[in-house]
Amino acid sequence: MDAEEIVQVYVKADSKDAPRNPRLSGFRRVALKAGEEKRVIIPLDHDLFTVIDNEGHKVQAQSAALYIGGSQPDERSAQLLGKAPLSLKIGR
Repeated sequence: MDAEEIVQVYVKADSKDAPRNPRLSGFRRVALKAGEEKRVIIPLDHDLFTVIDNEGHKVQAQSAALYIGGSQPDERSAQLLGKAPLSLKIGR
């Protein structure tokens, strides 16, 4: 069956000042025919590693976790969809 999927990219900077939950940093709607696979390019902001500390200063994390898939990276979404987003760690 043909369908549309929204590929989502969530980012969580590795910093004590980062929000508890990953933030949605990019997405792309993709139309797919039955059995089709596509490579998707999703532009991300240059500030993936930037977080704001409690004093309002910008802090640069040295690494971040990326979560790429059809949902946010939480246990309930994985249960509902039957799969979790792909996760990978990147450094500056």
